[in-house]
Amino acid sequence: MREIEIKLRVDDLEEVEGLGTFIEPEKLAPEEVNAEMVREELFAILESLGLSRDREEKRGYDTQIFHKFHEK
Repeated sequence: MREIEIKLRVDDLEEVEGLGTFIEPEKLAPEEVNAEMVREELFAILESLGLSRDREEKRGYDTQIFHKFHEK
């Protein structure tokens, strides 16, 4: 059995006023790597930490803020 360690720096969390806290995981990969496979790898890591992919937000912060304050 091997130990796998993941370290997250505090600056990996994005605090957005009016919206909350976000995490934006990234992985550097060569251009030829399948982007969807990398996304699945990152989601697997997040899910192992108890974070659901159902909470993924694809809109930019500016769009989220606009909708938050302009939706009725």
